[in-house]
Amino acid sequence: MERNRGRPERFDFFVDKLRQAKAEMQKVIVGQEEMVNCYLAALIIGGHIWSEGPPGVGKTLGARTFAKILDIEFKAIQFTPDLLPTDIKIAVDLLSESDSGDVQGEAAFLLKKVIRGVVFTNFLLVDEANRAPQKVQAALLEVMQEREVKTGAKTHKLDRPYMVALTSNFIEHEGTYGISEALADRVTLKTRLDYPSFEEECRVAAMRKDIEADRINLKKVFTKEEIVEMQDLFDSLYRYAPNHPLTEYAVGIARAVRVQKDFVTYGPTPRGSADLLVSASALAMIEGTLEVSPDHVKKMALSALRGTFNLKADPEHGGKDHDQIITEAIESVKVFSEKRS
Repeated sequence: MERNRGRPERFDFFVDKLRQAKAEMQKVIVGQEEMVNCYLAALIIGGHIWSEGPPGVGKTLGARTFAKILDIEFKAIQFTPDLLPTDIKIAVDLLSESDSGDVQGEAAFLLKKVIRGVVFTNFLLVDEANRAPQKVQAALLEVMQEREVKTGAKTHKLDRPYMVALTSNFIEHEGTYGISEALADRVTLKTRLDYPSFEEECRVAAMRKDIEADRINLKKVFTKEEIVEMQDLFDSLYRYAPNHPLTEYAVGIARAVRVQKDFVTYGPTPRGSADLLVSASALAMIEGTLEVSPDHVKKMALSALRGTFNLKADPEHGGKDHDQIITEAIESVKVFSEKRS
């Protein structure tokens, strides 16, 4: 890896912050370690996360708990079939330049507040994202990719940090539209939640009333400025050459998924392999190391790739799910050594 081999002082500072953040989340979130790590990795990367699973396993709770430990603006919206793009973005400029001189003080402030949609925040939770039609998903896609909103001739830049968390229930189909391929491709990490173990479910049952009554104290770990500084530090420390072994390993896994034509309609895009490489580095930072290993790539492969491809409805040689295909891809790709001709 091409980077300064020294260990910057602020690196240890942020590693400690990440440990604190994980401990705070685990006060409320029982088990679901993949989801917790994905939230932390998305924060480090400056990416977006998608949580999928049956109702009641902690998808929305995970996002809201994460928001409580960040000292940044948080907004949430429930997607529904009757939602319009203007419900999430700026609709019109109610206060024009020519009128602004006649409207002062509180009235001008209220008008400006009215025209700013829910996407204007630092952390946005989109609950049941697959219940809104494609035109709404397209509006969200623009925001997630460009970090800006266009209204007519105006372009409104969104502040850093900016992160979107999507949730969806994979067992519900009535009244749903499915997440579009383009929107899924803009998601950095997709975590799959399942039912807890017996011991974990007992803990959840015992904590339920305290969680619902918001009686569990959570400490705010990261400020807005610290998040931006951590993201910039991460970008400067973890960089790879095109022919670096880890670059080739991550790309090799993504391509091994792509070639499984009997099961896959289309494979991960280059964005998917890039997300795998960078999320492996984020996991290394969460674990407190500058050294990224092939194991970090393997550990993040499911989360980084499972949202990047669709399966055939009627595969030719029996059914496989996303995780099986990714696991087989990992097993088929050789781990490149640091020293090779």
